[in-house]
Amino acid sequence: MPPKTDPAGSPEATYRQFMLANLEGTEAKIRPLIVDQPGVEVLWQGAYPPEVAKMLAAQYRSMDIVRVVETPQKATLKSTAAPTTLDLVFDGKSWLLDPAPIIAFRKKAAQPAP
Repeated sequence: MPPKTDPAGSPEATYRQFMLANLEGTEAKIRPLIVDQPGVEVLWQGAYPPEVAKMLAAQYRSMDIVRVVETPQKATLKSTAAPTTLDLVFDGKSWLLDPAPIIAFRKKAAQPAP
């Protein structure tokens, strides 16, 4: 599937950039794309193995992203990259992804099984 082209500065562009940056787990690439949240450091505490990241990056570049809710200040998006919708907020200059659901998921996954 060919890569999708998102309008520059759109919520979809930020969403896709975040999903790609998330594969590397690099704070410098992730932080400018997100709303600061407690526990945000979990997002850069590891990267996907290179072969997995390459496969997922190809999927992320070509996946459809759907707007579920839209206002001038907030967009809720859904794609095949996340099991839940993700919110993006407009801070007056750019769209920022709220990583709270991803942070919660990663923290839960890091807990030992009962």
